[in-house]
Amino acid sequence: MAPFTGVFVTFSVARLRSPAVSHAFSSTSSSELNPKVKKMIEAQITSVMESFKGFGKVSSPAKVTGKSGVEHLFSFASGEKDSLKLVGDVILGSDEKDETKVLSLFIKVYDVGAKRAILCVTPRLTPEASRLARLYNILTIETPDARLLPNMLEDLLRRLAKSS
Repeated sequence: MAPFTGVFVTFSVARLRSPAVSHAFSSTSSSELNPKVKKMIEAQITSVMESFKGFGKVSSPAKVTGKSGVEHLFSFASGEKDSLKLVGDVILGSDEKDETKVLSLFIKVYDVGAKRAILCVTPRLTPEASRLARLYNILTIETPDARLLPNMLEDLLRRLAKSS
């Protein structure tokens, strides 16, 4: 797979400790967000993705079969089956996310042949995971407050659309 091209952007807000949160997309915490809040965040992320028509058809969550024949689950995907423009995972919880989350996304991206990947996490990635994401050209969004993710994703997509 050819390396990603374009602008690399990492969004992050203050690295503060926060209460545990989880999300319908993926959770690494035993504490649960209010189900209404989870649905609201999921709907907002889907709405944000759909507002960027230039990325193609949006699925959220998305099941995509890779070249290997393995079916991969993403929090969102945009584009057509044979030409995915963008895929992403949302992983929430109270603990820092390590490099295994980045590696997991990279393997899925490689297998499905997506052009771009975004990893949205709460509260943050470990320094090693951040370095790996940069190496693999995975765009990251980090925030201790899951409710900020949709707006941060919208800002990132707007920048990507301008650079295309």
